[in-house]
Amino acid sequence: GTAAANELDDFETGTWTPTLIAGTTNPTGGGALAPSGTYTKIGNRVFLTFYVGRSWTNSPSGGVFLANLPFTVHSTSPNAYFATVTTYKVDFGSANIPFLIPSGGQTNAGLYTAASGGTWSALTWQTHMTSSAGSYLTGTINYVVA
Repeated sequence: GTAAANELDDFETGTWTPTLIAGTTNPTGGGALAPSGTYTKIGNRVFLTFYVGRSWTNSPSGGVFLANLPFTVHSTSPNAYFATVTTYKVDFGSANIPFLIPSGGQTNAGLYTAASGGTWSALTWQTHMTSSAGSYLTGTINYVVA
């Protein structure tokens, strides 16, 4: 492909504060644990690093999302690439290989896992985030911005 005339002139670096949220009932009564993140934006693509944990006292439900991404994900494909992520105190059962899928038109990415044989499943708070004292994600991800 070809690049736009001044595409590399759009270069930005900075920090961002990642959060972990639930799809329908956000965690309450606890809080973010050691959130930190950096980004580099070149043209229409952003590259992120992050570390974040979350504790709670309620019973959050719904999917697990890395939220508060510094730029909105492009709404049409190809908007992102799936990125593996390292976890701590996240229960996978018989599944393995956790990864994030950026949500088109949003500022979050859903946490999924691939089971043996290739089946993908969204991870949920009630089944997979079993330690109310805190669960953690860290990794890198990149996507096309809106």
